[in-house]
Amino acid sequence: MSKILMFVDAENVSREQVKNYLAEARSMLQETDTFVGKCYGSKDVLGSMISFFLENGFDFIDTAVYAQAKKNLADMKIIVDSIWDILETFRGDIKAVYILSNDCDFNPLIYKLKSLDIVIKAASFDSFGEINSVNGLLRLLTVKKFLPIKKEFVTQSVYEAVSDAVKEERVDKTVILALVRDRYTILQKAVKAKYGFPMDNLSEKQLKCFSFWDFNRFLTQRGVTSSADLLKLFLTKVYGSTINDREISEVLKI
Repeated sequence: MSKILMFVDAENVSREQVKNYLAEARSMLQETDTFVGKCYGSKDVLGSMISFFLENGFDFIDTAVYAQAKKNLADMKIIVDSIWDILETFRGDIKAVYILSNDCDFNPLIYKLKSLDIVIKAASFDSFGEINSVNGLLRLLTVKKFLPIKKEFVTQSVYEAVSDAVKEERVDKTVILALVRDRYTILQKAVKAKYGFPMDNLSEKQLKCFSFWDFNRFLTQRGVTSSADLLKLFLTKVYGSTINDREISEVLKI
């Protein structure tokens, strides 16, 4: 069970922004996932806005006491709570984190979380941030519902399918290539162990074009006749999941 966390600086973000991000976050939730929302602000300032948050499953934290002392203390409360929840309470169980504020004071926190390969979206950036590691890319692919793998992506090259899935985000193309190379290496080892055939290392150009059809052709030419089994092996090793038997039959008819 994964969590999507949302921390809202309610005095520095509009209701419309929250509605949009909330709809986006909920669209990412799988059946077993959980949404955890916290909103921060003074009840005297927010007024009826508090009811909106409570009705949408948020916990409300009144920061009036912090604001009376110094503005930055209210921001620090949000920062401390988010760090504690991300690194302690829900550590290792997070699908994505939203930091909603138009206040740039939260940017250092956002950059730090990005460096930890946490999938994060912030109102001040309006994207999931630059993805610069394979682990970060895998988390983003899960958030984008590319993973678990879907039938419609199976016929594409791995590089093309992943690139299309994240085309609206800031993902370094070398990270996509690194993911393909990593999964190809895993596939090489699996084929060697199961069938005894060594698969050649591929150039960068070949990796960008590599697909199930190349894999299937390589092994059928060596006497392996079950394309259905090969597709299951390919998907499991490359994408970490497979599709059902009916979908496999439909793909193989193409």
